[in-house]
Amino acid sequence: RETKAPRKGKKLLSTLDQSTNSSTKLFSLWKNFRKIIIKSLFTMVASVVGFGSRAPEKVLDLLSKVASEIEPIRSQSIKLGLLEAPYRTFLKGNPTKGSPSDLIIYLLPSTTTEYLAFGSESNIVRSAILSSSAVVAVYDVSTDSFVGGSSDDIILALSGDNEKKSKLAGSSLEAISSCEKLAATQLYGPDRQADVVIVVGSGGREH
Repeated sequence: RETKAPRKGKKLLSTLDQSTNSSTKLFSLWKNFRKIIIKSLFTMVASVVGFGSRAPEKVLDLLSKVASEIEPIRSQSIKLGLLEAPYRTFLKGNPTKGSPSDLIIYLLPSTTTEYLAFGSESNIVRSAILSSSAVVAVYDVSTDSFVGGSSDDIILALSGDNEKKSKLAGSSLEAISSCEKLAATQLYGPDRQADVVIVVGSGGREH
């Protein structure tokens, strides 16, 4: 399965990008046309991790531009969101089991409790970063943005821009490390206090 853009396709995208930068009107038209070109050049498998019932607009917009197959990992609302307006994106189907992902989008847990409850998800993302097997992007709900870059940066990374890919990977790893530090403080920090649980009942029964 061809998962990367052919060399000639990458050269075409680069040439057209440079030729349209000088004209705002041309660039606006080019952005729409570029989406069509990318779709034709890529058979893109994207894994979305940890979104739960959340489906942020920026994530849906990015996936509608580049993904032809999606593997949801605790992200049940993403595919449903893509079917709705304005995206109307109909995917090819579920990826073949064991198929490598070209793009991994991870939702940064909003609480330490969520991070601890689904720690295996961060392990998936960390492994992909360290092996450089895919473009990794972390989405932060609190800022409504991708960590360390934009949707355009992610598209460029998928097109073969290693500098953008490295920057996204470094920022993603840093964000995950920050979650780990907070988790460690909560579990083992010097200020950690034991929780007090009061059980209220009747009849003098013990449980």
